[in-house]
Amino acid sequence: MLGEIGRPADRDALYVDVAHAAAAAGDAVLALRVSARRGLSRFLGSGLLEGDEARLSEAAEALPDSVDRGIAMYALGLLNKSRGRLPEAEAAFQRADAQFVASGATGRHGSALDQLASVAGLAGDLHRAQRRFREAANVCREAGRLANAEISEVNALLAQVELGAIDGVAERLARTARLLDADGGPVPAARIRVHLATIHYALGDLPAARALADRAAATLGGIGMRAGVVEARWAAAEFAIAAGDGDAAQAHIHAGREAARELASPAKLLRFDGLEALQALARGQEDRAAELARRAVAQSATAAPTDTGTGALPPLLEALALGIAPSIVAPLVTAYLATSSDDEAAHRVAGAVLQGAEASSEADADELE
Repeated sequence: MLGEIGRPADRDALYVDVAHAAAAAGDAVLALRVSARRGLSRFLGSGLLEGDEARLSEAAEALPDSVDRGIAMYALGLLNKSRGRLPEAEAAFQRADAQFVASGATGRHGSALDQLASVAGLAGDLHRAQRRFREAANVCREAGRLANAEISEVNALLAQVELGAIDGVAERLARTARLLDADGGPVPAARIRVHLATIHYALGDLPAARALADRAAATLGGIGMRAGVVEARWAAAEFAIAAGDGDAAQAHIHAGREAARELASPAKLLRFDGLEALQALARGQEDRAAELARRAVAQSATAAPTDTGTGALPPLLEALALGIAPSIVAPLVTAYLATSSDDEAAHRVAGAVLQGAEASSEADADELE
């Protein structure tokens, strides 16, 4: 029940009380169970604190086979995924899933399948990801977790859109919105709205994307769920930049950066540096854009290749290559290409540099004439 109560800070206080009671009673198993659930709650809410990872690892190894042992493994999977350690994340989610299945925790089984699908998508296997997301949706629906089922369905739609297949997406979105209003709690509802916003944006409906992202950011910010705030603010800022709304974009960037700083996440801060560079470029502040881009590229050199923060770099560098003198962008692109393992993104960036150089040469020729 504790995982369903109130704001993350309120839940954490309750976990502390239970942990103290367990210590007073000398109940080591209960203390480990609390560590597992508290660690997961904090990761999903305000972020892990010092010592949480060690306690989760201890719970994953020392607890008897149970849902709580699976929760500890699941939390470690989330942690590894956030750090770009995909093989370790997959192994942790598989171990967690085995615990959930053996314990008859069908809803958590669906959540583990959803995370395994997410790992497959991050590894570039979108077809496998789509299949697993749909399997997760079916399991969650059977368990009565309708909001979780909708999240998995939307994740499957995102994989479908990335594969270039958009038939039926608009109709599915309408059904998701209706079910969301009827059955979604505030947190899953807000997080699914971020996904929905992304799909609306991919389909060219910028006003709908902005409304959904803004609403999600306000909800998650009010609850205090920093990890969700980062994703919502990043999406809202991206859409505001696309709409030419500089003031709104800057407000979202500022709020998102604060949340990322509180999570002590350099990779998430990197994403906002990239967005701010695009915003500066849109305002004609080329020196500021280049400065932010240099910082982003330097930070990306130490990030894991699959870290979500590095995903902001290719579109940033493409935009800079087309909007700033090639002599400024070339060293940044060279540094990015030296560390990037994303061949497709590297190809797009290199192509943008060539296109920008050609445009610059044409402009110089026009001036000579």
